[in-house]
Amino acid sequence: MTLRAVTFDFWGTLYQARFDGISREPRTDILQRYLARQGYDFSREQLRAALDESFQRANEIWLSEQRTADAPERVGWILKALGVTLSRDTLAEMTKELEEASLAEKITLVPGAAETLHELANHYALGLISDTGMTPGRVLRQLMARDGILDLFGHCTFSDETGRAKPHPRQFLDTLSQLGVPPEEAVHVGDLAATDIVGARSVGMRAVLFTGVTQGQDPSQADAVIASFDELPLILRQLSQAISVPDPWSSL
Repeated sequence: MTLRAVTFDFWGTLYQARFDGISREPRTDILQRYLARQGYDFSREQLRAALDESFQRANEIWLSEQRTADAPERVGWILKALGVTLSRDTLAEMTKELEEASLAEKITLVPGAAETLHELANHYALGLISDTGMTPGRVLRQLMARDGILDLFGHCTFSDETGRAKPHPRQFLDTLSQLGVPPEEAVHVGDLAATDIVGARSVGMRAVLFTGVTQGQDPSQADAVIASFDELPLILRQLSQAISVPDPWSSL
């Protein structure tokens, strides 16, 4: 038996971005522009409040139902809260722009992630398991392609495309099925204990908690904890030895 696959979380693991009031301003701009064109005169405070309420509602669904609310669902909540009705074409155009707002933001790879991924891709099948929100998988793939890492992954699983979210076991098992690797031969790397670590361990995978971006997570259920990607190759070697499997680095 060989350790053959490594899967990764997206937000807070491979990529870092702000999830605060400032990062929501571009979407507030989009809402204000489209609604003004239709004759609606909302203050930025009103739009921010509706947007923030949609994020809070989506977070509650994520935690309670193990699914993520996509942009069309969230936009529906926002417009209902504002008492707004838009034509189908305008709604589709605005929603697409809201989804793609992240392309104009400063969303960057975590330091060392790209170099480590290129190194690991020579030894393991790589997968991505990401919970999405207003930004869907199709846009996240564009960010990955921009940074030259998309082709390193054998399969990418996004919650807006599957209708499920971590820690739902299907997110992990379906990804491994696409990679052709059983859970006991795979490791998942993520930043959230309740979704990444619990979800991976529940299906029989090893789990590595990444603390380089997200702080204050409970490390007790993780097989290992790393604060930088430079540590990951060695951790994978140690996990291989711990489960008595051949070391894929031994030929180096």
